[in-house]
Amino acid sequence: MQDLSGKVAVITGASSGIGAATARLLVEEGVNVVLAARRKERMDALAEELGDRAMAVAADVGDQQQVTALFDQVRERFGGLDLLFNNAGIGINGPFADTKPEDWKTQVHANLYGVFNCTHAAIPLLLGRASRILSFG
Repeated sequence: MQDLSGKVAVITGASSGIGAATARLLVEEGVNVVLAARRKERMDALAEELGDRAMAVAADVGDQQQVTALFDQVRERFGGLDLLFNNAGIGINGPFADTKPEDWKTQVHANLYGVFNCTHAAIPLLLGRASRILSFG
């Protein structure tokens, strides 16, 4: 396996599930992780658990301004980025016929625009590095 020590990763949807598990694994490999999620309390608890290699940034990936602020913080602290994990997403439970338009819009913004917003904002930080983008859906 490739040595990941000192690399920098942004993980969206990092407050639980796959995102939190990914953060734990990467920190074990020596990666500095930037945890991004809307649920600040859970994300802050994870950052505390992970220690000095973790930085928590509250951000709604469907909101371009919040994503820009997230990657500005990554640039300021680390100067660049090696790994982007587009993991954030939400799902609407129940029959489609019962879905409210505002709930559909929220889901599309998180699941579609979130990947676009994060990838677009990350590209300048990824260039010139042996970097990777992984998108889960």
